[in-house]
Amino acid sequence: MSNLFSAGKSLFVLRLPHPSVVIVALPFLLALAGCGDASPAAAVTSPELEKKPFQPPKPQGDETETTVSTEVLVGKTYERPRGAYIQDEKVPVGALRGVCRFTGAVSPPPPRAIDLAGSDAIRSAEKGELDYYQNLAMQEQPAVLSQSPGTPAVPSNVAIMLKGVKVGRLAPPVRAAFTALHGRLGRSQGDAYGFYGWSNVNFGPAGDRATLATGDLFPCHIELTHMARGKLVFEGACASYHDPKQPGKRWGTGDWMGGPKLSQTEPLHEPGVYRLSCRRHPWQKAYLLVVDNPYVTLSGATAGRSGAAEFGMNGVPVGTHTLEVWHQTCEPVKKTYEVEIRENETTEIVIEFKAPPELARLEGRK
Repeated sequence: MSNLFSAGKSLFVLRLPHPSVVIVALPFLLALAGCGDASPAAAVTSPELEKKPFQPPKPQGDETETTVSTEVLVGKTYERPRGAYIQDEKVPVGALRGVCRFTGAVSPPPPRAIDLAGSDAIRSAEKGELDYYQNLAMQEQPAVLSQSPGTPAVPSNVAIMLKGVKVGRLAPPVRAAFTALHGRLGRSQGDAYGFYGWSNVNFGPAGDRATLATGDLFPCHIELTHMARGKLVFEGACASYHDPKQPGKRWGTGDWMGGPKLSQTEPLHEPGVYRLSCRRHPWQKAYLLVVDNPYVTLSGATAGRSGAAEFGMNGVPVGTHTLEVWHQTCEPVKKTYEVEIRENETTEIVIEFKAPPELARLEGRK
């Protein structure tokens, strides 16, 4: 296992005796320019690994309606493009897992407090709004994190995507949902695409809308921009949350009997990366990656036992796939990789990023 994380080993396949397989449940990317030159690696036999019966992937569902309720019915159906991804539970599959790390040791940036009196000032603040957000003591969510003081930083929330998968065992991608809560704008789904926890990065299917809401006590005005073209494709208001039985209480994820009122964008037909930003709250930013299949995930938000940000995908169709990498601030050494998936086996990969020039390197580390 140590070979997976050693420098210079960018890709190899770990082969398990049939019908055994090790599946790592983690999670995801989408089309960006650039092309990798890695060739599929050979398989090696590892009889000492624990044998487990191969399990098909757990089907995904549309979690939007269970995470945010609404008084207004928001349609879940959409017109899927011709030639769209098809679910087939009989497709032979394997698994993919890997890590994301910097080419050199990097110290994490210091946390930045939200400057409500300066660059992050609220636009057209309502009565009590400044005090509300000041009391949250918000900090900017870093895209580079460290597991503990003195340890190298890792790029967090890296988007991992397989390009052009047409048939697979997983259900098609689910509608993307974003919610502003506790002053942060992030995805609403709890564990879509095998990734758990809060993130300001989310995925959505081409041809569908995205759902927007706020659980805070003041309204948002969200703008959605296609980053490659720099074109504003949507803007709209999200009504502030109000519980008539508990005035002054913001929405919580356990408040299932009522929830924020939902807004939705127009259908997003063009794949790519979209940036969400709130015109009223300039520190609130998130990213939507519009994809054509469900084989996407995010790397972990902290370093795992490997010392790098880990990710995984289950139920990947057998064959050679192009894997694409995207991160909101850090530049990958390679934007695409070629990975070979074999039936009932786990393919492992290391994805490296260039150290951001504005971050100081830790002395004495390689």
